[in-house]
Amino acid sequence: ARPRRRGIALLVAAVPLPALADGVAVRGVAPEDQAKYAGDTFSCLGASAGSASLPASAVNDNFCDCEDGSDEPGTSACAGQRITLFHCPNEGSVAAFVYASRVNDGVCDCCDGSDEWSSAPGAQAALPEWQRSRGGPPRQTPCPNTCAQEGRAIFKERARKEADLVSGIKTRKALIETAKREAVDAGKELETVRAQLPQLEEAEQKAKAAVDAAKEKAEQIRKKLEKAAEKSEAAATTTTTTTAPASEGVMPEGAAPEGGHAPEGGAEGGAVISEYTKWMEGAEKVDGLEGAPAKEATEDEQEEDFDPDDEDVNIVKPPGALTRFFAKIPGVEWLRKKMFGEGKPAHERAVDDAEKAHREAQSKVRESRVRVTDLERKVREAESEDEERLAYSSLDGRCINKKVAEYKYEVCFFDKAKQDSTSIGKWKGWEAPGVAKFDDGQYCPGGPERSLKVVFECAASEEILDVTEPSRCTYQAAVAHPAACREDLLEAIRSP
Repeated sequence: ARPRRRGIALLVAAVPLPALADGVAVRGVAPEDQAKYAGDTFSCLGASAGSASLPASAVNDNFCDCEDGSDEPGTSACAGQRITLFHCPNEGSVAAFVYASRVNDGVCDCCDGSDEWSSAPGAQAALPEWQRSRGGPPRQTPCPNTCAQEGRAIFKERARKEADLVSGIKTRKALIETAKREAVDAGKELETVRAQLPQLEEAEQKAKAAVDAAKEKAEQIRKKLEKAAEKSEAAATTTTTTTAPASEGVMPEGAAPEGGHAPEGGAEGGAVISEYTKWMEGAEKVDGLEGAPAKEATEDEQEEDFDPDDEDVNIVKPPGALTRFFAKIPGVEWLRKKMFGEGKPAHERAVDDAEKAHREAQSKVRESRVRVTDLERKVREAESEDEERLAYSSLDGRCINKKVAEYKYEVCFFDKAKQDSTSIGKWKGWEAPGVAKFDDGQYCPGGPERSLKVVFECAASEEILDVTEPSRCTYQAAVAHPAACREDLLEAIRSP
């Protein structure tokens, strides 16, 4: 028997054959690598390159001579390494590679059964005794060839994917052309918005100045009203003093002073109208004195009186003592407002209107500046001629969502991403073609900031396919979109 050489017996999917002889292929070797095994000698490949030459008969002799297993592509002798794999021809389907440990392990891994070559009729009997004793017991029956059935399913799925790619590539091209047209429109709009922005900023400044002016005028009116209220109180106090009891030396009601003349307006038992009463609504009708001549103001009072042409001053009366008294009682002011409304005077409403106009002007300026930023980005992307980015421009301003397990994920492109209400990142940019990054999300408890990687896959429309969490608070989403349908993928699927 042949002496044992160093090596490890492994179960691999392969059909051991001798080296090329008269055009016979070496089992377990792909067609493109067959030339490496031609000739009368063989040198180990890969990491074992440069080692001593082996005779051609050492290939597939069920002994592992090379560290990379390259001398045993069709047996399980070099199982355990991941460099040399067994090639399944799978005629009628798609060729494949399996690990050496799966050769002659009793399980059919190749659809043509080539990995279980030892179960073929007469295969064991044709081997020397020292080879038959290695590799474990063979299958008792050959593997059925299922390549035709498998091939039909594979080719049908391949045809479907190819059709989807062709359709997706067409949609992708349309998206790029649309993005280019929109970029031209964006450039025109950008010029318009930029030209309007100084006018909006000037209007905002004028609105602010109007607020300041309205507040200043309101303050002046407030001070005048306070002064008028103080004068009314003083007048009321004077009236109270003059109507004191007779014991205090005050003339009783209806009595005439010395000389027999009654006070003016008092002949019929009337009362003197105070300045305070004049401010009150309907004061001229008190005690039936409607049309009675009012008490003539002094020269000093006339100088301090309101300007009759100042409409803002004369539209409101100063609060009387009773009004101010009830205003101090908790709840009364609230009840008054509830029943009769705010009842703001014109000068206060003028301040409110000015502030509202200023807020609206500020909002227009902010919106205009944000729009300028967005339009500049669109124009920039179009000028860069980066079709990869242009293809995804249809996602601008779009949000797509999907519930995965117990969480709802929402991705707003070029903006932010959320898991329910928790931020898992803000738009960072593109990591690679078809791979986007969101970072700087909410911190995990005692951990890193949340982040999201979006990997796009070819499809007719945008959709979140799945969301996973490869590591703590680091998420990855598979998102379908026609922009991911590229020509190189079509070439790959069409290649044999």
